[in-house]
Amino acid sequence: GRRCAMPGFVLQVASAPASGPGRGQQGVGESTVAELGMVVAALSPEQREKFNIGKDVTGVVVTNVANGGPAAEKGLAPGDVIVEVDQEKVGTAAQIQARIAAARKEGRKVVLVLVEKPSRGGHRAFVPLRIS
Repeated sequence: GRRCAMPGFVLQVASAPASGPGRGQQGVGESTVAELGMVVAALSPEQREKFNIGKDVTGVVVTNVANGGPAAEKGLAPGDVIVEVDQEKVGTAAQIQARIAAARKEGRKVVLVLVEKPSRGGHRAFVPLRIS
C-alpha cells in the first residue's frame, strides 16, 4: 500500500479489505478522504446490507475512521452515511474531495457535513469537520 502523511498520525492505505475499525485502511471499492481522516465507499447493495442502510438513503458510507482524525474527533463511525458536504449532495469520494478543495480555495478550515446514522434509527445531524 501507500502511506499518506497526516498531522498526528500516518494513514496506511492498502488494497486489501479493511482490517478493523480505526486502522485507517481501505478495501476494494473504497477511497481514503485523508483530509477528514476517513475511508468511504459508494452505497452498493453489499455496503447497504453490511451496515443495514435503507434503500432510500443516499450519499457515501464511512467504512473506516482513522484514530485521532477529524472524523473520529466528531464521533463519526463505520456505517455512518455522508449525505452532503457544505450543503451539496455527494455520492462519491471525488465529490467530497471537490467540496474540500472548494472550501480550501475560499480559505476555510472546516466543512459542514450532513451525516445520517443508520445505527441510530436514521438520525441526521450537521457536523463541522476540520480539514487537516
